[in-house]
Amino acid sequence: NYSLCEKHYNQIVRSSFVKMKSKVDNLSFSDLEEEERKNRKLTDVNDDCGFFNFGVQVSLPDPEYEILFKRIEKLESLNQQLLSEKKTLKRLLNEKLTDKQDHLKLVMEIAKMERHN
Repeated sequence: NYSLCEKHYNQIVRSSFVKMKSKVDNLSFSDLEEEERKNRKLTDVNDDCGFFNFGVQVSLPDPEYEILFKRIEKLESLNQQLLSEKKTLKRLLNEKLTDKQDHLKLVMEIAKMERHN
């Protein structure tokens, strides 16, 4: 069992109808193409109209909207705070790493000086 939407079903039926009609009427190939193009154009126009006819609008009650809006603002503020903390922690980590590298270089220089003495 196969299930087809109305659009695809109509395309199959239309295609079959055009083929059958061409055999009966002995239409030329160019006439068939023109007929198919017109049918496609009509289908596209109908699809566009159908899209607008079936549009659905959803609205939230004002109190619910306000609650959600405030929550979004609070989350955005929290996100900015966390990003700032992350930036600070990265900077501190880089400084700590630099301090350790400087300390290691100093220890190596002292060790070299002691070897020479």
